[in-house]
Amino acid sequence: MKALIDRLYDMLNDIAAQPTSSAIWVVDCRGAMSELSDWNDEIHGNSRGFAKIADRFRATLRKALQET
Repeated sequence: MKALIDRLYDMLNDIAAQPTSSAIWVVDCRGAMSELSDWNDEIHGNSRGFAKIADRFRATLRKALQET
């Protein structure tokens, strides 16, 4: 599964890097919820874990807005 997700991100980053699709931004969330305390169970994150995901979205959005 990890290899599949890594290949997906490779593909998304390739698409985002193309000049004709420069409006595409990729938010890499791999490893964001790395602590056991970020999870309610094996599948569902908790508020603390999702806050880490939100931080990554915020950082990407700030970068996108600065470059426009």
